[in-house]
Amino acid sequence: MRSSPDRTRCLRAGRVLLCEPSHSYETDARATGAKRKVEEDAKTPARKKRKGELPEDKESSCNSGDNACLQSTQVAPQVGGFLTADGEEASVHPEMMKPSDDDVSGVCWAQLELKYVQERLLAVGGCGSVFTGYRKTDNFPVSITHVAIKHIPKDNNITLQKHKDRINMSSEVAVMKKLAKDLPEGRSPYVTLLDWYDLGQKLILVMERPVPAEDLTEYISKKGGCLDESEAKVILKQLLDVAQKLEEKHIFHRDIKTENILIESTPDGLHVRIIDFGLSCFTKKRSLYRLFFGTPSLEPPEWLRHQWYRAGPTTAWQIGTVLFDILHSEVEFQTEAYLKEEIKISNRFSDDCRDFLQKSLTAAPEERPTLKELRRHKWLK
Repeated sequence: MRSSPDRTRCLRAGRVLLCEPSHSYETDARATGAKRKVEEDAKTPARKKRKGELPEDKESSCNSGDNACLQSTQVAPQVGGFLTADGEEASVHPEMMKPSDDDVSGVCWAQLELKYVQERLLAVGGCGSVFTGYRKTDNFPVSITHVAIKHIPKDNNITLQKHKDRINMSSEVAVMKKLAKDLPEGRSPYVTLLDWYDLGQKLILVMERPVPAEDLTEYISKKGGCLDESEAKVILKQLLDVAQKLEEKHIFHRDIKTENILIESTPDGLHVRIIDFGLSCFTKKRSLYRLFFGTPSLEPPEWLRHQWYRAGPTTAWQIGTVLFDILHSEVEFQTEAYLKEEIKISNRFSDDCRDFLQKSLTAAPEERPTLKELRRHKWLK
C-alpha cells in the first residue's frame, strides 16, 4: 500500500548529489568515487537526505532582488575597485566596506525584516528550511502578500553558476532570477523569486507563496491516494507546458516530482506551478551529465545502467513517474522496481493513458519521446 502522507513527505524530501556535468578526467574520477558511494548507500532507504557538498563559498554578500545592500571585500585589482554580487563596480571606497561575516548577516537580516515578516516553519527538505511569511509593503504590479522564506545553509548550496565577471552565484538564484523576468508574479508557471540575501553562512530566498495552494502529494492524499484520468490529464497538460518552457530557456530542473509541483486553486480551476529549483542548472541540448542530482528512487534508467543522463530524456522520464504516482494509490514509483517489473502499470486505465505511461517510461533514452512529442500524445488531445 502507499505509505502515509507524512512518511511519503519525509522520504521524498531527500535528494542525492553525486555528480556535476563535466567531461574532464578529474570529473570522471569523481564519478567513479560517486558510483562507489551509491553502492555503499544501497542499503539505505530510497529517499534519504541528499549526500555530498561543495566547498563552502567564503564570500559574503547581501542582495535584495538585483541590488546589493552590503558586500564583502572582493577587490578587483585591475581597477582598484570593488565588485557587487552582480559584478558591478561599487562606488563606495573599499576601506569603508570591510564588514565581518556577523556584520554582513546582521545588516542583511535587518534589510529583510524591513520588508518581510517571517512566521511558522512550513517545510524542511534536503536543501534547507522554508518558512511562511508576508510582505509588509507591496509596490509590485500584482498585490501578493504571502511569501515563502527559504533558508539554505552554504554547505547545502551545492550547485554554482558563473555570473557577471565570473563571480560564483547559487544556481537556484541564477535560474530563478532568469525566470522572474518571464512573467509577472502570480501568473508565472513557476513560483517567482522576489528577493534574495546572502548572509555569508547561508542564503535566504524570498518567493511568492500562492494561497490557497498545496503540493501535488498533499493534493493526491486528500483525494484518496490517486486521481482519475480526467483530472490527471489536466495536470499533465500544464506540467508538460511548464517543462517545455524550461527546456526552451535551457533550464534543467533535475528533480520534477509530486512534492515539487504546486497545485494552486483559482476561480478558473487548477493552476500548476513548479517549485524548488535547488538542484537546477542551465544546460545545452547535448549536455551529458556524469554525476547525479535528484531523488534516488526516481533516477532515469540510463543513470542506473551507464552513470550518465541528459536533460530532455530525464525530464520526460520524470513526467512519467509523476503520472504513475498520480494514478496509482497502492504503490509508489521506484525506477529499479519498475525495471524489474516488481511494479506495473495498472490495467484499469484507458489504452491511450497506458500508452502515454509506457512511452514516457521507456527504458532506452533514445527511444523515449521528447517533451513536445509527449504533449502531442493522443491521450492529451
